[in-house]
Amino acid sequence: MLKALWQMINSVKFWLVISGIIHFSVFANADVEVRALWVIRHQMKTPQSIDSVLKFAAANQITDLFVQVRGRGDAYYHSRFEPKAEEIPENFDPLGYL
Repeated sequence: MLKALWQMINSVKFWLVISGIIHFSVFANADVEVRALWVIRHQMKTPQSIDSVLKFAAANQITDLFVQVRGRGDAYYHSRFEPKAEEIPENFDPLGYL
């Protein structure tokens, strides 16, 4: 009986925290417009492809870029810990260029 009551109290606390996070996430910056673009890793191979993404973003008034920097275990940035994607030249850091 006591265990069930404790679980119910913890469940209520959990949902109160989640609803608070959602509330403040939605209403905190309601006056700020975000126009975001997801940039997939295949668009990060060369300086020319990155420049193309940046031109597209500027032309379409994109305010934020969400850049995929990992794919299939490869890094699309310089890393001491993860292998670099094979299609990226050794001396090129796509994330650093961006």
